[in-house]
Amino acid sequence: MANILSIVLYVLLVGIPFLLYLLLPTFWRMHRTSFYFLAYLPVSLFASIRGNVGTDTENYRISYDLLDISIAPEFSNDYLFSFLIYLCKTLGLGFQGFSIFHAFLCLFLFSYGAGKIDKTAPILGLGLLPVLFIDSTFNGLRYGLAFAAAATCIHLYNTNKSQLRIAYLVIPGLIHSSLLPLLVMSPAMIFIAATSLLTVDFSSFLYFSFFSSKAESYSEFQRPSGFSGLVPAISFCMLFAIHTVNRNTIRLGPNLGFISIAIFLAGAFASMHSYAGLRIMQVGVFLFAINVSQTAQPCYRKKTIRLSFLLGLIGALNFLRQIFLVGADGGVVFHPYTFQ
Repeated sequence: MANILSIVLYVLLVGIPFLLYLLLPTFWRMHRTSFYFLAYLPVSLFASIRGNVGTDTENYRISYDLLDISIAPEFSNDYLFSFLIYLCKTLGLGFQGFSIFHAFLCLFLFSYGAGKIDKTAPILGLGLLPVLFIDSTFNGLRYGLAFAAAATCIHLYNTNKSQLRIAYLVIPGLIHSSLLPLLVMSPAMIFIAATSLLTVDFSSFLYFSFFSSKAESYSEFQRPSGFSGLVPAISFCMLFAIHTVNRNTIRLGPNLGFISIAIFLAGAFASMHSYAGLRIMQVGVFLFAINVSQTAQPCYRKKTIRLSFLLGLIGALNFLRQIFLVGADGGVVFHPYTFQ
């Protein structure tokens, strides 16, 4: 039987953003970044005292505690995340201190990014973030921070005219390599990649090496059940419905919409054989949400808001189903909540 504290806590964490929007829609329209900061502040606070709640938390804790800073660091493929861990450990922070720093870094990046991306309706901020933010800070710390960085970096890339703006697309991929496909958005990077393929062996190409090691790291996980990919598929279809309502089209080529659809379809195919496919599908859904939100039209605002709410509620109900009905027997280690 799920204890009352866990039920109340998780319902509040996923429900506060929706309730806040219903109570303060004008505040969202005028101060979106501040709105998201307040809406997800409780998640950050509880994430920093969560104990070992979260499927991957214990593994992160063990790796952090075992890190020896007296020897030269050996950064993994996810260089920036590895550097962040090494930096926090060097500063004398325990895993608890690192968790606080990570949670609030995600809070600032997600709040700013979603606040700038969601101009017409809370597609990213309410459609995905209620569950994504919890998973980013309670569980998948690497990909969560990379997604938070991507939300901010994609906005900065789109609004910056500098020749060096490609750096914004590099940052998320160096936190978690699943976001390296963002580089395809840059024509300059396509040219560099094509030139590299003509001069070096493909097996040693950096981009290929990143994804080879990532696939290998997921190889130990069992093949997911057919139901595992259902919610990402529903989320993607909901986002496509929002995209259709706004009468937008998908252009072929190196743009975020086309890239996100290609990633999602690749993930759906891979999910039939490997757990890694679910992560790839999640990347596709996240990037497509950003694209849909950026192209949403003000004249279809009311329909877009209703669909965004429905999208977020589906995700929230599925999350509560997983932690309270599926539970640890199904590999979901969010319940019961324990304080550190």
